[in-house]
Amino acid sequence: MPSVDIASPAVPRALPRVNGLWVLFGLLAVMAMLPFVASPYVLLLMLPFMGYGIALLGFNLLFGTTGLLSFGHAMFLGVGAYAAAALTSKFGVKSFELLLIAAALGSGLISVVIGMLCVRYTRIFFGMLTLAFGMLFHSFLFKFYAVTGGDQGMRVLRPMLLGMEWRGGKTAFLTGPFYYYALVLFALLGLAMWRITQSPFGMHLKAIRENAGKAAYVGVQIFRMRLAAFVISAVYGGIGGTILAVTTGLADPELAYWTHSGNLVFMAVLGGSGTFAGPAIGALVFVLLQDFVMSVTQYWRFVMGGVLVLLVVFLPQGLAGAARPPFHPPGGGGDGPPSRPEPLFETVNVTKIYGPFTALRDISFAVSDGEFVSIVGPNGAGKTTLVNVVTGLLRPTVGEVRFLGRDIAGVGPVELARRGMSRAFQLVNIFPALTVRETLAVAVSSRLRRIANPFRSLWRDQVLQADIERVAEVLGLRGKLDTVASTLSQGEKKLLDIASAFALNPTVILLDEPTSGVSTGDKHAIMEVLVTAAKAAGVRAIVQVEHDMDLVERYSHRIVALQGGAMLADMAPEAFFKDPAMIAAVVGSRPQTKKAH
Repeated sequence: MPSVDIASPAVPRALPRVNGLWVLFGLLAVMAMLPFVASPYVLLLMLPFMGYGIALLGFNLLFGTTGLLSFGHAMFLGVGAYAAAALTSKFGVKSFELLLIAAALGSGLISVVIGMLCVRYTRIFFGMLTLAFGMLFHSFLFKFYAVTGGDQGMRVLRPMLLGMEWRGGKTAFLTGPFYYYALVLFALLGLAMWRITQSPFGMHLKAIRENAGKAAYVGVQIFRMRLAAFVISAVYGGIGGTILAVTTGLADPELAYWTHSGNLVFMAVLGGSGTFAGPAIGALVFVLLQDFVMSVTQYWRFVMGGVLVLLVVFLPQGLAGAARPPFHPPGGGGDGPPSRPEPLFETVNVTKIYGPFTALRDISFAVSDGEFVSIVGPNGAGKTTLVNVVTGLLRPTVGEVRFLGRDIAGVGPVELARRGMSRAFQLVNIFPALTVRETLAVAVSSRLRRIANPFRSLWRDQVLQADIERVAEVLGLRGKLDTVASTLSQGEKKLLDIASAFALNPTVILLDEPTSGVSTGDKHAIMEVLVTAAKAAGVRAIVQVEHDMDLVERYSHRIVALQGGAMLADMAPEAFFKDPAMIAAVVGSRPQTKKAH
């Protein structure tokens, strides 16, 4: 076997990342000392910061970690505020702990209903749907006077903390026991969110943000994960809204207005939505900046808008993001066919029709244990469509696709990955901002079902980490585990894409142009790595779509040839390459190149 040395430029390893949890705790430690040195006015300013900070921990899970930007998130702050108002002023509930529970439950239940619709969409469509629900909620608060108090809002009475009634004036209560209660709550919720983001659950959310299509093919349940992130973010928003309502003594419908959602986005962007502590820093700066600007000019909205413009132009990564150097990624045969046992998977009379166009016509072939099958054909022959049908992404118009004796037509990539078929893509399909280790962690944790507990430590899971290192070793990526994926060479990116498919321990793996975009000198090295890795991982069959006829001839046990959506041949390489008419029909005039041995 030729030695494997995938050439790559000298690229930096992942820069050490500042631990966002310690940044947050450092900020909270400073705030713990403020009552000894700051005026009551400053302490009162810190309470909105803590309310917004908690809400933004959740908002950042949705936006910064999962990649979903909500323009209606203030709705959940309103839910928390009005829950506190209703319980204290109408039902006489004084326990602050019960107020928090009610806010969390109310926000969680409402977010499940709304999220079931919203998270089916992404980008501007998700944003517009959340904005619409936020405006509907604000209209409800504003118009239903009998229930919500209308534009006057509802009073929030002073609660008990830990079952104790606190005497003294409002300012003494807010700057004393309530201040420290909110601070401790902020710290605990910050710790919980840190565990969530550092868990396999959190890594799956990051994978969705980076490349949802790729994530699905390594077993990530996109809809469920997005919904979970939406609900968690709503719960944090409800708790933050409760703190804001107790601070002001009022549940105001303007708290849920769409401009308030804009403020949350402003804070997140200001601090740096791509960092853990950034949004909390953004909340602090926003509160202090807004207070200062409002004290010096009545045109404070104009000034804040100008700040936002400057921020987007000069600090797109936010304050926390600008504190760390950015990454600058570079531009982007076998031993003879085995005997034919029962097939692992097969297509039976598969036809795919798009309106008047027939992309596939009556395709039938089978792949058995131990086989390496190549699918070939000219551009437009139907290879990509066939791959999408075989991998369950498309449902055939006519016919069946069976895998391990079960029909998999249209089951989707997540279910297919669980059943034991994985896929690598023609175009490099990676999670650019994740390291090699994190990329493999997404696939391995998906296979091991490590996402049920969002507080599970990703880095202390010895079984998971050992599996990651095993896959990296066999694919030649052991020395790149802590390298950011976007900085890898093209050949290494290809191997990483394929490695995430291998990390699922598949029964069958489908490779779509595994060497496309790779230099000629590296193609055979990559193929040797893949064959070796397949044997080491216990992969029972490999199916590849490939244009390079030298690779097809060297590694294939069988060749399935397509032309115009129809199958021309299913034969051994020896017979295929001895048929000039077949070669001409499939690839035209084959260039004479020297085969690698």
